[in-house]
Amino acid sequence: MKTLFVLLGMFVIYPCLYAQDAELQACREELARGMSQKNRDSIAAAYCHLGEYYAYRQADSTRYYCEQGLKYAATDKAEPYLYLLNNLADAYFSSGQLDESLKRFRFVLEEAGRLHWDEVEIASVLSSVGVIYRRKEMPDSALVCYNRALALLDNREAYDERTQLLTSIAILYTNTARLKEGEYYIRKALEASEKSDDMDMVMYAAATAGSIFTLRENYAEAAQLLYPVLAKAREQQKPRFVLKIIAYLLSAYYRLDNRDSINHYMAEGDKVAAGLPATNAEVQGYHESLCDILTKMGRYGESLHKAEVETELSELSIKYENQEKELEIARLTQQHLEQKAKTMQWSVAAVVAFSAFLLLAAYYVFQRKRIRKEEELKLAQSYIDGLERERTRLAKDLHDGVCNDLLGIGMNMQYMQPTDESKREILALLEQVRSDVRCISHELMPPKFQVTTLAETVEAYVEGLALPASVQLAFSKENEEIQWSQVPEEVSYEVYRIMQELLSNILKHSGATEIDVTLTLKRKLLTLQISNNGKNYCGGEVRGKGIGLTTIQERAKAVGGLFTTDIQDGSQKFRLEISLSI
Repeated sequence: MKTLFVLLGMFVIYPCLYAQDAELQACREELARGMSQKNRDSIAAAYCHLGEYYAYRQADSTRYYCEQGLKYAATDKAEPYLYLLNNLADAYFSSGQLDESLKRFRFVLEEAGRLHWDEVEIASVLSSVGVIYRRKEMPDSALVCYNRALALLDNREAYDERTQLLTSIAILYTNTARLKEGEYYIRKALEASEKSDDMDMVMYAAATAGSIFTLRENYAEAAQLLYPVLAKAREQQKPRFVLKIIAYLLSAYYRLDNRDSINHYMAEGDKVAAGLPATNAEVQGYHESLCDILTKMGRYGESLHKAEVETELSELSIKYENQEKELEIARLTQQHLEQKAKTMQWSVAAVVAFSAFLLLAAYYVFQRKRIRKEEELKLAQSYIDGLERERTRLAKDLHDGVCNDLLGIGMNMQYMQPTDESKREILALLEQVRSDVRCISHELMPPKFQVTTLAETVEAYVEGLALPASVQLAFSKENEEIQWSQVPEEVSYEVYRIMQELLSNILKHSGATEIDVTLTLKRKLLTLQISNNGKNYCGGEVRGKGIGLTTIQERAKAVGGLFTTDIQDGSQKFRLEISLSI
């Protein structure tokens, strides 16, 4: 039954996901209309638009659609013939085939001269040729192309092409270690991009600026500039841009020594790179940056292993992409056959019955998700409310305790006579304030379980706890078969916080004179027990202070634990049990 629901869910969800990409759907509908009308110009234009859609997503798909479009395009008209040629040359560049790409861009320039193409478009092609020369380490030839393109764009409001050209020039200067000139041109490119309507060029300029600012050691500015660009690239589903920006962010975070961000973006980058061809320029650049950063961080083995794994994944990705292309070709062929033959129609009764069944299945799945989401929101809200109450309690302790004590000390110093006895009184009050602040700071300080165990941390906390002279506190620990270092960090953290809150509440509200804390680890069962001879403080006006027993229960559930209480007259016992999967 579960398998049936999963299959039905896939039939329901797939059309929804397909319809989400309105741009792709519009391109396919345009192609279908052109095919039905048998209009060669319309078909060529539709294939051109499909090629442009996949330009920054799948280079192989771009090449396929451009080649199909050239079969229909008239060679005596500039559009869409020259656009198809240009996009096809760019697809070879994206696949890392620089020589083939250069050959095809040169042919575009020849055809552009024959058909008297617009100078702005020719400038864009020259900029692309310059990029290829730069990649082939021929800076002189690249500069020639860039200068010709600048001359064609002079006194023209071609902000898209100007953004692309200035960004390419900035990269050329940066690669030749002339960072100051590189920063100058990229800032000019950013100014032009503010008036550009081409979001690809805007992201291209911003991503390049982030890399140059990183090299100029403006790491914070680089990261700040790259955040919105990365979000836009994700939103538009352009993995090449996403991977390029992640590579720059990794360099910036390495310089800022932000290891957590490096690990986070490295995981995302690996996932994006796995979905692109191994020969892709952005994939190669990302792997080079990542291996360099891992090597500098001393993670040599991981760097070498990642390179080997990436090679294997790339081979698998190529096989998968070939299958995808075959499926896409089969889908288009099937679509054409369906348009010509108008295949059989479903009977009305079968359609109604099947649709009703799908709706019921979809409603059931939706209801399950909604209920689960509501439960998660309630749990999160309960946890947040507990944290807010804890902050309120700490603020009240500081205000009513430390602040008032300091005020009293100030008044005493103002009006007391400077005698030895008055000095001793002032020193005693200051020592009390210091002790109160130390207790509060101990409660706030998060434990560092990377370098110490749960038992050591709890023992250190208990030994450093400031206790009244009338209170006796005993701590004991015991473990069998399993070492304390095997307790997961997230479990240790929650147990520590629960112990801390219980002791704080007992000392403040129960009036206990004897407290026993026991921590045991036996047969994968972690147990914390705190007992005392105080009065019941969990009801009445005390309820709601601290994080409370409700939030302690939520902390216990978060790590799969069970928290119980046994409260009687003159006796309280709190017990936490957690089964460990180690």
